[in-house]
Amino acid sequence: MADLNKSGREADLSRMLVIGPLVMAYLILDDLPPARFALIRLPHDLASQILPQALFNLLASTTDRKYTNVYRHTNELLDVLTQDPMVSGVDVELGIVLRSMLEKFLDAFRMRTFDLLRGTYTAIPLEKVQGYLGLEAEVVLQAAKNLGQWAYDANTRLLTPVPHSSLNITDSTSNIMTFHSVAGTAVQLESSI
Repeated sequence: MADLNKSGREADLSRMLVIGPLVMAYLILDDLPPARFALIRLPHDLASQILPQALFNLLASTTDRKYTNVYRHTNELLDVLTQDPMVSGVDVELGIVLRSMLEKFLDAFRMRTFDLLRGTYTAIPLEKVQGYLGLEAEVVLQAAKNLGQWAYDANTRLLTPVPHSSLNITDSTSNIMTFHSVAGTAVQLESSI
């Protein structure tokens, strides 16, 4: 485990090796209060750095369900993670792990949003779904087709949820894959310390 009694840059790096993936794991699981708690416990000098600020922004938008801001802050965080470590102050290995977790977060967030829309609307314009998911029309339509939970009417440009009774029962492979990915990321982090 990271030695949190270190000081200076080394302590900041140690803390972010723990806090960054922890916050992303909570975001993936949509367990937002512990993510917020982990971030607000950071010392002020560390919390004001670029990576914690990007995580704060993403968490705030996710908490408020400001969908367009979630995608904007996701892109901002991705920019931070792909910058030169000398500019961003983000460890290379940590950046790789967080980018992978950011992809998982986006997938999970979009799936939860799609499920929420399915339970909320009897019909929804394609353009509105694009806004909620932050995706192009073709990608939304392909996802709707792959999930088998939506019908699309090209004349009206409306997506309509398929009734629950006509859906096939699926296994929980997605959840197991997410858990396996998070566990693998934690192991990868521990081995890099």
